[in-house]
Amino acid sequence: MIKAFSLGISEDYHELCQSTAAGANSKDEKINTQLILQALTKTEIRSYNINEQRQLINWQIVRCNSDYLKSISLFIQKTIPKDFFDFSYFDISHSESRFTHYVNKIGCLFIKDKISHQKQRWLNHTIEIFSWYFQKDLPAKNILSIGCGNGYELFFLRHKYPDAVITAVDWVNKVPKSILEKLNITFCETNVYNFLEDHSEKFDLIYSSHVLEHSYKIDNLLNLLNRALINGGVLASSLPLCGFEGTLYSNFLEKVLDSKSILKQMDCNMLDLGHPWKTNQYDLFFSLQKAQFQDIEISGNEKSCVRGRKISFSRWKKETDILFGLYSILLGSFKRITYLFLKDPLPYSVVNINAQLDWKLEFGGGRIANFVPEVFFVAYKK
Repeated sequence: MIKAFSLGISEDYHELCQSTAAGANSKDEKINTQLILQALTKTEIRSYNINEQRQLINWQIVRCNSDYLKSISLFIQKTIPKDFFDFSYFDISHSESRFTHYVNKIGCLFIKDKISHQKQRWLNHTIEIFSWYFQKDLPAKNILSIGCGNGYELFFLRHKYPDAVITAVDWVNKVPKSILEKLNITFCETNVYNFLEDHSEKFDLIYSSHVLEHSYKIDNLLNLLNRALINGGVLASSLPLCGFEGTLYSNFLEKVLDSKSILKQMDCNMLDLGHPWKTNQYDLFFSLQKAQFQDIEISGNEKSCVRGRKISFSRWKKETDILFGLYSILLGSFKRITYLFLKDPLPYSVVNINAQLDWKLEFGGGRIANFVPEVFFVAYKK
């Protein structure tokens, strides 16, 4: 039996869970208590009887053409205004290991042109992350990008589809106006679900990058995406498999969410309420089929199994359980000691200390919850 989970959190709390990533870190104790209750009682368990476990992911070593890498690099550099130096836009610390991030920060102290150095690091890292998504030839004239965040993917879409009409939609517009104008992209700052409901059979390609796992209504979202495509249209998306089967982390999810074990407040960083769709390769495949998609192809980048991290799938399989073991021994001890003297809901000072440890330590719960395989899939509406 293969199991995946779709966390149930009321819409009132969606923004809180996404903004804090882990959720249940609010200063309001009543909110924390309510989030834990909802996570346990409203979660959908998605079970599959797989008699013979098929390898649905085509793991491959992706080697991007050198001409392409040079071309996309020049394209991005020409698009970004020369005087643009918003460091929040160029931040890549969320994708680097902490060790690498701090080494680079120290190294930057000795570099004269810090802005130029930061831009180059961001450029190299962004190209490394996104390039392999765009190796497949998917002809398109009318494209929708959902949940584009800072808009990094928009450079790659415009570069690949120079003549296409491209629309981007997200709840908040974080893309600088000057970049949108140069890319000739229309941005709609609105609720993605409402946008899709108002646009039926319009797009021949819908693209998203690390968006679907944030949905608390994944089946509804997939159905809306299917409806927004024309016949023969394609949904192309990258996402982390937050519930990848056969790991100690997936065992934790099953223990807590399936058996309705006691979920303590300090466990919520490990649970990560910001990624409610704890899917795996089987759940992803069958959920797309359920939403009437066909010819589904799921690919994995063997060279970079976890987004932004140069780690192979085989190495990840070994490391993820080691990290979970360190978490259980070290941070688990901190939690056990804490709960000897306190009980939920915890004082915010304690909640904050735990959150900082979980997200800053390489073996912290928040890190483990996101240290999962990334895949890219294409699925057709027919």
